[in-house]
Amino acid sequence: MKKIALTQSFRELRESDCVYVDKTEQIFRLLMTRRTFISRPRGFGKSLLLDTIATLLESGVEPYFRDTWIHDRWTEQKYPVLRLDFSEFCSFGYDEFVSRVNSELGAFAAELGLDRYVPKETPGSCLISLFRALDETREKIAVIIDEYDAPLRANLNNPELYEKFRAQLLDLSCIMRSYNCIQYLCIAGVTRFKDPTAVFNGSYVDDLSYDPSAAGIAGFTREDLRKYFRGSIDRAVSVGKGIPEEEVTDKQREELLDSLSEECGGYCFDETGSVKVYSPLSVSRFFRSITESLNDSGCFTHEGAGQDSVLSDFLKAQGVRLADILSDGPKNRMRRA
Repeated sequence: MKKIALTQSFRELRESDCVYVDKTEQIFRLLMTRRTFISRPRGFGKSLLLDTIATLLESGVEPYFRDTWIHDRWTEQKYPVLRLDFSEFCSFGYDEFVSRVNSELGAFAAELGLDRYVPKETPGSCLISLFRALDETREKIAVIIDEYDAPLRANLNNPELYEKFRAQLLDLSCIMRSYNCIQYLCIAGVTRFKDPTAVFNGSYVDDLSYDPSAAGIAGFTREDLRKYFRGSIDRAVSVGKGIPEEEVTDKQREELLDSLSEECGGYCFDETGSVKVYSPLSVSRFFRSITESLNDSGCFTHEGAGQDSVLSDFLKAQGVRLADILSDGPKNRMRRA
């Protein structure tokens, strides 16, 4: 039985021969749109998904994609990949965010040997300098942006800082729209802003957040669990019921999946509601605790995946108590609306 890893690195996952739920068929379809955006709650594997895409684009299918759906189907050339994780840049304030993004862009230009790149004062101007240098070489790149909304979420209750970050992100967004050196652009975050001027939303990216074709790209379906976690399921049933693993029945396996579904399943991210997924973080922690004998009861322990403090923090800052909303009658809520 393969080990279960808790990592955001696709290479680490493959090099350690841990369980990998093959999502490369969905990734193949996603990349056909060239420029995509997707939002998912925490604990649904967004960062691992983006790292998998980045690895495919910069390294090709060998050696990390052996025995996956995409291995014999992906024929694209390799591309340099500019990786940006905005959650790493906004912890220390606006000036630090600007400085770190500038440094990342400069380091990427140096890595590609772009002599024409000239460092500038703002991320937007640095990005223009980078793209102009790329245009001169006619080299194409891929851009992967994780946690695009981290600076905005961190400053929902600070209008001044929120606006400064929004302006920077909008500037980057407009610049990426204007240059042709980007062969692939993939953006992910927790939130999905409806305001097209907010960030990287708009006509130049395909928002697949609620698209049925991407419904199972981040998250485990029930069939995924049956296929990739059979040994872990049997181990969990064995521990929970005190029976040998070889005596576990299909009915008992399905009962365990039902129990998991109550705690970390039933999420739907498509408009039709046809695909239900489990939280990968919660499922992986549960099975890992069982297989490593950290949990000898066979009982699920909820880890809070899929939850984020954005809404609760915003309501608290506005002086709104969630308990009051939940206890208020639906008729009164509709009247106020």
